[in-house]
Amino acid sequence: MRASLEQRAGDVITADPDLARELGDRLGDLCTQQEEAIGREDALAFAGLCVTFHLQIIAIDGNEVVQQVVDLLGPRLARVTYMAVAGDLKAASRFLEEHRDLATVIGSGDGDAFAGSVHTHIAGSRPTGAVR
Repeated sequence: MRASLEQRAGDVITADPDLARELGDRLGDLCTQQEEAIGREDALAFAGLCVTFHLQIIAIDGNEVVQQVVDLLGPRLARVTYMAVAGDLKAASRFLEEHRDLATVIGSGDGDAFAGSVHTHIAGSRPTGAVR
């Protein structure tokens, strides 16, 4: 579901280069904060910043109903991310590099490249085991 919502952002950034650059800059700032969390070995802060990163992408669509649903899922997304990175800062560092790529691609306004990057990122970040 998240991939579909984020890939929709590709259409929006293709249509509005100024908005794409603005979002790319905001996401770049979040990447800096994520890097700082990794430096402090703060997996919980990193997980929260990851969710904020992805919610920023989804919010670009401006769909209030989608935003309400995603806001409800935010804590679960944070828990899944925390489970993936707690005790494994290499995973956090990989996520960060992928986030930097996503921010750069968004800033460029290339919706097709962004959709591919989202797919790769989400496919590689699924934790093993059940998540409730």
